[in-house]
Amino acid sequence: MEFIKEESEEIRIPDPRRVKDEDTEEKIDLTPLKEECQELNEEEEHHDFTTAAQRTEKQKQLKETQKTFQQRIQQREKDVQQLRETVESHKLSAQTAVEDSERIFTELIRSIEGSRSELIRLIRDQEKAAVSRAEGRLERLEQEINDLRRRDAELEQLSHTQDHIQFLQSFQSLSAPPEYTDENDDPLISLISSDDLRESVHQLRVKLEDFCKEELKKISDRVTFTNIVPRTRKDFLQSESQTGGFLQRGAQEDLRQSHIHQHCSQDQERLPTIFPSAHSGSEHSI
Repeated sequence: MEFIKEESEEIRIPDPRRVKDEDTEEKIDLTPLKEECQELNEEEEHHDFTTAAQRTEKQKQLKETQKTFQQRIQQREKDVQQLRETVESHKLSAQTAVEDSERIFTELIRSIEGSRSELIRLIRDQEKAAVSRAEGRLERLEQEINDLRRRDAELEQLSHTQDHIQFLQSFQSLSAPPEYTDENDDPLISLISSDDLRESVHQLRVKLEDFCKEELKKISDRVTFTNIVPRTRKDFLQSESQTGGFLQRGAQEDLRQSHIHQHCSQDQERLPTIFPSAHSGSEHSI
């Protein structure tokens, strides 16, 4: 009986009015929560819309930025290609200028060596002519000495003769003056003019050195201020024209080399006036 009583105490029947009140209270408590959730949903939807709009705007900016980068890449690639072409063109022109310079200076050296050989030939011709004249005069002097000695011996012998008629007849022929060589004909006088020759050659060297220094300085100044890296298209075109100018300057250097050769030729033409005897002697020997 006790067991049954305990179970009956645990089983309770709910009050219908209380249940209704509790349901009402629960419904009142859920309303703010629903409103809050709705607000959160609206805020989230608004945030999603704002983010999407910002993404769309940034996407447009991204496309524009990419377009700018691509254009800049194309421009830089074009600049790189142009610069490479300029470098190659400059190398080619520089090599051409070097080859032209070597050729011009080689020709100049040959021209100077030719002038040197001609000068040496003239000196040797002068030496040969002077020595030949000296040997000829030496032979005539020796012959004159022998004639004078012979006459002196005959006069000595005549002075001891006792025959007056023979003395008078022989004295007339022996007392005649001999044919003397020209005392003013000194074959060594022309050798003294070698000082004039040295002075002329020295002046030629000074002229050539001064001329080369001046012209090389002008060339060096033009090469120093040549800009290989163009900053603008205008600079690039100017660089191309300057690069091509190497070939034109090579032609100009040919003219300069010809001008130097003309100097050498003019000074060389003065040599016969310095050594007229050598020039005439060489023609006479021919």
